[in-house]
Amino acid sequence: MSTGMELIPLALAIGAAALIEINRARAGVSGGPSEVRKLPTRFRNEALLTEALGETATERDGMLHGVVDRVPMAFAPDADGNYVAYFEAGLPGKQAGDALLTLDTAYGRLVQRDARERVLAAAPQYGMPLEGEHVEEDGTIVLTLQVGA
Repeated sequence: MSTGMELIPLALAIGAAALIEINRARAGVSGGPSEVRKLPTRFRNEALLTEALGETATERDGMLHGVVDRVPMAFAPDADGNYVAYFEAGLPGKQAGDALLTLDTAYGRLVQRDARERVLAAAPQYGMPLEGEHVEEDGTIVLTLQVGA
């Protein structure tokens, strides 16, 4: 089993934890009216996060700022290197969660794009030519490599 395959369960667990927090925010569970709302994310790569934020991405005050679905947000890495999302105090949890979910989807597609490129670049070194590729309805890219060719 490759290292990349071993990391898949870990990545799924981190993504699930982030989605739980997003759903809690959408339900209005986290954050209060007098505090800054913050949510953990699965974002680790600043370049991909910046790309996912698009033209709205700016860096100031040591944080990455952007706007998604007309919701301003800021990001800073925590001690583990995962970015935490910060929202204005008065923003409803559902609105924050929805915007973060939109951004998470865009970020996930970029991560998948980069992983696809790395796999396609490395596969020939291991004698594993590309046999097929298709995109699922949900946007998931499926690569089929010939093993033992």
